[in-house]
Amino acid sequence: MDGKSEKQQEILLNQDFISLKKLHDLLTHEQQLMTSQTLDSIAPLIQAKTQVLNEIENRYSLIQKNNHFSIKNFWEQSLKNAITHQWSIRHKIPHLIKLLDAVDHLNRVNSRVAQRLQNRFSELLSIMRGGQNAPALYTAQGKPITSHAKRSIIPSHGYSKV
Repeated sequence: MDGKSEKQQEILLNQDFISLKKLHDLLTHEQQLMTSQTLDSIAPLIQAKTQVLNEIENRYSLIQKNNHFSIKNFWEQSLKNAITHQWSIRHKIPHLIKLLDAVDHLNRVNSRVAQRLQNRFSELLSIMRGGQNAPALYTAQGKPITSHAKRSIIPSHGYSKV
């Protein structure tokens, strides 16, 4: 590989490090916001996350020739095929791959947290509306309340029936 190609590869590698570190920080912050249920601040975070992902996607748009492309595979193949002979690049690739794995793990965790939050809010809304999916409520004697109208927290005529 000539010096120009190695320089381009090093630039790409450094850009990936910067983008993935930003993404890792954003995902960590997103997880903190979701677990503390500070959801008012999440919209700007999602916009920033989308911007970083678009930057990464644009960088690899010429390389993506099939639907099975992944940045991790690209860098693993670069290392495996010894595309570069420059030590600084060969040394950084395993660290980038670890960062990619960490970002992937955080993204999966955040997805599960978001799904739990969505389920919880759906259940709460259902209870407030007196919906079918509300969890069972019981009387003081321990008998289940079967009427959905009795489950409503929002008063239908100014009085709460719960």
